[in-house]
Amino acid sequence: PPPAAPSCAPEVCLHRTLYVPDVPSYPFGITTDTAYVYWLEQAGSDAAVDYNGKGNARVLRVDRVGANNSSRANVLAADQPYAKALTLAPPYLYWATFDTNLNASSLLRVRADCVAPCTVEPVGSYPARISRLVGVGTTDLIALGEDGGKLVHFSLGAGGSVSSGLPLLTSSNFPGLAVTSTYAYVSGALTKRIGRADVSGVSLSPSWASLSLDASADVGLGLLATNCTDLFGLHGPEVFRVNLGTAVASRVAAAPLSVYDMVADDKYLYLASLNGYGVTALDTKTAAMKQLAAGESVFSLAVDSVGVYWGEHGFSGGGRLVMLEK
Repeated sequence: PPPAAPSCAPEVCLHRTLYVPDVPSYPFGITTDTAYVYWLEQAGSDAAVDYNGKGNARVLRVDRVGANNSSRANVLAADQPYAKALTLAPPYLYWATFDTNLNASSLLRVRADCVAPCTVEPVGSYPARISRLVGVGTTDLIALGEDGGKLVHFSLGAGGSVSSGLPLLTSSNFPGLAVTSTYAYVSGALTKRIGRADVSGVSLSPSWASLSLDASADVGLGLLATNCTDLFGLHGPEVFRVNLGTAVASRVAAAPLSVYDMVADDKYLYLASLNGYGVTALDTKTAAMKQLAAGESVFSLAVDSVGVYWGEHGFSGGGRLVMLEK
């Protein structure tokens, strides 16, 4: 099932600062479990490089008690080049780095409960940059490659083994990925279809949904999120809904500006925007919209049944990690 909706109206829910970096930084790839929040942080000598996810990242973990400094955070790993994709598949935390000379990603992991600094274990590779990762239970890992929006599957064995990355489907550049416990969906801003694969990578439907959208912008959906009943996708300046039962698409609302990430719970779609537009909550039933973090720049989001999480990604320097308390 999807995460529970907030018990408060999202525009008045309390915000809790979980982490403030010692130096300005740029957060990517936020994920959570019941105990901790995990994310990737890029902070080096070139802000433009780090802002765009092309620097060396640290893998961080913090509890939900929070602090207005870095005191409660653990550095699980450092010097991870180009890392911006992170996920959990218990008991491990997985992320991907990228080698520009080899044009290849490396898949790495640590135990999520490791004592920092942790022992990093390389477990796989893929011949392109991995931009998103989603763990499905303890058995499957879904990756999204930047090579035209390729959906890739890694099988996780009971003994900790990881299979070679198996390409499943290809969408287009500017792709979107959403995963339920049963299926992975991949879209692209430059293609009129959505592909679907079961999470084990066996059953493939390259054209699960055909889209007939206004082509004055892009022809497809450039971001995806799901609440287990619908997909939500970004089509130029608008948010669309695609029903998981019928594969029929319909318009929901005009989108906020500069949207770079979306996540959903049982009631709301949360949209992260750069350039000071912050976080917006879209009621998926009424289409009402509320701004939650006006004036902030946000690149990455995560949601669970106790909170919504984002990191300040302002170009002049940020890195603060925030939790909206549900």
